[in-house]
Amino acid sequence: MYLARDVLDKELVDKDGHKIGKVDDIVLDLRGDEAPRVRCIQSGRGTLAAHLGHTVQRISCWLQRVALGPEDQAGPDFVDWKHVTQIDVVVHLDLDREASGLKSTEDAIWNRWIRHIPGAER
Repeated sequence: MYLARDVLDKELVDKDGHKIGKVDDIVLDLRGDEAPRVRCIQSGRGTLAAHLGHTVQRISCWLQRVALGPEDQAGPDFVDWKHVTQIDVVVHLDLDREASGLKSTEDAIWNRWIRHIPGAER
């Protein structure tokens, strides 16, 4: 498997088939002379900005505070590799998005903006 081609930027779906984000990064364990092992998938806020330098990361944090409110300071989500059940067009996880907390960005956007739109329902 080629991680960069087969996993990065793919959609993540929970055990019920609900979309919960994209694979933004892969965290590897490096152990001496052994081959690297995949530890977890990183997804969510601030993941990509961290790779683009301090200035971009600060701007990203500021935009997050403006868009989601100063009380919402959640960072990226880390999903242990053991929860990956299948990789095809999407990356399938054996987790429930609500129970695992992978719905935090969606909830923050809903609470800050969408619930105020007339007729908006969940």
